[in-house]
Amino acid sequence: MIDQILQIGSILFCLGSAEVLLSVDQSDPIVKGSLEAEGEGWRLADDDTQCKHSDIFLGSSYNCRERANTTKCIDENYQNRLMMLYYCRMECRDIYKDVQFDDLPESIQELGGLGDLLDTEFGFQIPVCSLREGWSMKKATRLMEFRWRGDYLENMVPKITKEGFYKDRIPADLFKDILEVRDKSIKDGRYRTEKDISGSNDRTVIVNDQLLESRIMMIPRYDMISMDRAVSEKIFKQLGPTAEAWSGLKLTPTSLYGIRRYKNNSLLTVHTDRTNTHVISVIMNIAQDVQEDWPLYIMNHEGQEHKIYLQPGDMVWYESARLRHGRPKPFKGSYFDNIFIHYKPKGKWYTDVDRQEKIPLKRVKLSQKRLPDTDWKLAWDTYVKHIQNSQYSDLPTWNGALSNDDGESDIPFAHIQ
Repeated sequence: MIDQILQIGSILFCLGSAEVLLSVDQSDPIVKGSLEAEGEGWRLADDDTQCKHSDIFLGSSYNCRERANTTKCIDENYQNRLMMLYYCRMECRDIYKDVQFDDLPESIQELGGLGDLLDTEFGFQIPVCSLREGWSMKKATRLMEFRWRGDYLENMVPKITKEGFYKDRIPADLFKDILEVRDKSIKDGRYRTEKDISGSNDRTVIVNDQLLESRIMMIPRYDMISMDRAVSEKIFKQLGPTAEAWSGLKLTPTSLYGIRRYKNNSLLTVHTDRTNTHVISVIMNIAQDVQEDWPLYIMNHEGQEHKIYLQPGDMVWYESARLRHGRPKPFKGSYFDNIFIHYKPKGKWYTDVDRQEKIPLKRVKLSQKRLPDTDWKLAWDTYVKHIQNSQYSDLPTWNGALSNDDGESDIPFAHIQ
C-alpha cells in the first residue's frame, strides 16, 4: 500500500562546511524494489562522485578530447558549452589543470567551474558526475544553468511583498474536505507515479556485469494522488482572494498541482519558478509521516536564508518566481503530501520566461487600475477550459498539473567497466 513505505535515511557527508548530497542507497526499499523488478544480475552503479574521462561512459559519437582542444570548453553556442561541461568535464579540467577557479574563463566560472561537486545555495554540493545519483545531462546542466540565470531571472521579477513569504493555516473546512478526498483516492488506488519532475532525484544508473550493459533506471519517489474536481474548485475559489490580498495584485491562476506525494529520499533542488506563470504561489501540506522534519529552504528579498517547517494543515505563501527555494536535503520518512497553486499578475506581465525588458511593480499596478475585480467563479471556469484544451491534462483523475520536464535526450553511454 502507498502508506506502508519503510523509512530509511539518506546519506550526507561533509566537505569543509558544505554537505554533499547522496540519496541513492540500495538498502532503501524503493530503490531495492525497483532494482529487483529489473531482473537478475542488475546492480547500482558504483558509489563514486569523481568525474571521469568521457571514454569511460560515452560511445564514439562524442569526441570530447577533440572538442575540448578545439573550443577550450568555451564554445560560443551556449547549449554546446553546457554539454561540454557535463560530458567532457575531465577533458576540460585537463586543459585548465593549473588554473584556479577565479582565473578560469568567465563562461566556465558562471556555470560552476569544473569540479566533481557543484556548489548550490544553502551550503549543499551536488555530485554532478555521479551516475548512481542519476545526474544526467539534462538535470545536471539545469543546475549549472541556474547559477548563470538565477540572478538574472530573480532580478527580472519585482519585489511584490515586504518579506516575500508568510506561513498560515489552511481554512479548517477546506482542509477537512481535502483530507477526505485524499484518503478516498488512496483507498481506491487513484494515484500514479509522477516522472521527470524538474530538480528531482528519480533516476539512477544500473549495471549488469554479465550482460555488459548499463542503463538508466527510474526510481518511483513521487506520486500524484487524484483530487476530486469539486474540492479543487473549492480550493481555487477560497484561496484566490487570499492570494490577491497578500500580494496586493489582481491575479490569474495558472496551475493547481495536487496532491503530490514525496517518498523516502526525495529531494527538490533549489530553483526559482517560471517567470511568466508561477509568480505568487502557495504550498499546502496535507499529510506527512516523517522520521525528521523536512524544511522548505527559501531566501528572502535580501538573500537571507530561511527554513520553513510545515505541519499538516499549514500552508506557506511565497513569491516563487523571485525567491530561491527548494527542498535540497533528502526527505527521511514515508510520505510528505503537498498541494501547489500558482498565480500570475493580470495586466502587464511577462509572456515568456526571460529575455525581456524588466517590468517594475509600479507598471504592473498601473496596468491593473481599470481592471475589474476577479470573479473567481469565472476564473475557475476559464481554468477548466484551459486544462481541457491542454495536451498535458489528465481530467479523469483531475490532477490539473502540467508536465515539469521533457524526456531525457542524453547521448547513450557504453557499458561501465
